Amino acid sequence: MAKEIRVGLAEDHLIVRQGIVKLLKNEPGIKVVFDVGNGLEVLEELKKHKIDVLILDLQMPLADGKTVLRKLEIRYPQIKTIILSANTSQIEVIECLQLGALAFLPKHSDFEKIMDAIYQVNEGLHYFDKNVSATVINTLKNKSDSARRSELSLLNEKEISIIRLICNGLKNQEIAEHMCLSHRTVEGIRRQISSKTNTKSLVDLIFFAIKNRIHSI
Repeated sequence: MAKEIRVGLAEDHLIVRQGIVKLLKNEPGIKVVFDVGNGLEVLEELKKHKIDVLILDLQMPLADGKTVLRKLEIRYPQIKTIILSANTSQIEVIECLQLGALAFLPKHSDFEKIMDAIYQVNEGLHYFDKNVSATVINTLKNKSDSARRSELSLLNEKEISIIRLICNGLKNQEIAEHMCLSHRTVEGIRRQISSKTNTKSLVDLIFFAIKNRIHSI
């Protein structure tokens, strides 16, 4: 039996929040642990309850979504975050991803997309709707072919293959088994990739992969 996904929701518009909660509670395998209206309440609830996925509005009183993301990165890095926002500008999307969010959805998204995002991020994968995907891709792919070839020339075929597997959500042990390598070898290759691509986090590496057409959303 699949493990129940524990979900928290932070949305300052009461009617929107109540509607999402009602729909979530009708979904098998989903448990709504808390729903709150501001960022400070999120942080208080997380002191008392464990969750797997947080659906987070950006514009909230007392502490906004970005403030919460920064706190999560330090205190609760295991929590997977879905941003639900009316503002889907390039700056907002990229900044939230850099702060650790795994999904970004416009507020007008239908409930099916929210459920898809919950299941995807719970597995450690990224999720974007079509419009947000276009925003990310257009931002990251604005690079000349010569510059792209220069960056890719630093990587060998094995490293590029491992980048693809990382972007598809595989962990080191899974990559090792897939490529018939030892766990230690994969760790070493990942360090080389970080050095060659000048990336310090998973999000940085995914941006690099999209920008250089190694991975697509």
